[in-house]
Amino acid sequence: MTDPKVLFGLHITKCAGTSILKAAQSQLPASQIYQATALIENFWQNSNEFYEITNHQGIRFFFGHHVYDEMVKLFNDVYLFTFLRDPIDRHVSNFKFLNRLRSDLSLPAMSVEEYIGRENSMYSEYSMCGFILSRFSGFVDPAAETAAEKAISALSKFDYVGDLATLSGFSDVMAEYLGLEFSGITKENVSLADENINDEVLDELVESLNAADDIELYRAFKSSPGGLRNPFQTRQAVEWRSTVFAAGEYDYGKLEDRLVNSLYWEYRDHGVLDQFLDLIPQKLSFLNKFVEKATPQPEVVDDQDGTAPIEIDTLLDTQDGWLKRIARAVKNLG
Repeated sequence: MTDPKVLFGLHITKCAGTSILKAAQSQLPASQIYQATALIENFWQNSNEFYEITNHQGIRFFFGHHVYDEMVKLFNDVYLFTFLRDPIDRHVSNFKFLNRLRSDLSLPAMSVEEYIGRENSMYSEYSMCGFILSRFSGFVDPAAETAAEKAISALSKFDYVGDLATLSGFSDVMAEYLGLEFSGITKENVSLADENINDEVLDELVESLNAADDIELYRAFKSSPGGLRNPFQTRQAVEWRSTVFAAGEYDYGKLEDRLVNSLYWEYRDHGVLDQFLDLIPQKLSFLNKFVEKATPQPEVVDDQDGTAPIEIDTLLDTQDGWLKRIARAVKNLG
């Protein structure tokens, strides 16, 4: 019997990811879900963060902002998906969301200039192309040139790429691979109006945006024939992902700095950094004791003649083994 596929999703900000996550959480036990969209939720709910997961094979749904191509190697078989959105609508929604979040955290509002300054970088997480490339750079075709071309080459290795128009139908995909019944996916995390973000500010945002790469990406997606689960997908690309990339050696070192930075940012801005730091000595004390318990202690053999005992650091099953070890030790002493 083969292992079931793991639904493995990249949640690009403001692209219906919260709706998908809520749908999964409504049907699956918490132990079968790893979410990396709101890392602070894992802290509040005392759920495992990525570095604490010991049984990856028990996970059925792996999803969030902070997922990376290297993580695909942890699973025997994944169904890789993501969602896109009209770039202008997404930027407006993202700008409103970020300012609502900053208000909730008692932080000053973000100006259009500040948002645009970050957005203009090709690898900025404020663009869809940048978001994809910063997390799945290992999937990019070396021949691709523009940011849109690079993003498309990465997405060609995915099993599903959708948008808000296909959101309701994605429940059928979730039902197919999770073996559960889904009545549909309800739109969640809609950006609410903010008294500090008026129409004039939003007009300034739209006029200032440089979203050419995202527009090229989204136009390519929308111009494809209907009914396809991923219009960018090629058989060769998916075969490469499953036979070449996924077969490579997993390297946690490629992820560690990104994960540390993501955790630090969320814990700091949500005011729980000190609580987390206070837990570290307790965790270290426990782990040190655990290591002592788990590490085999050397066995001591008395040579019966009054000289120093001989330490045996591995178990020897036969009398012949004991004799050979003692003989070697005596020879070394002489």
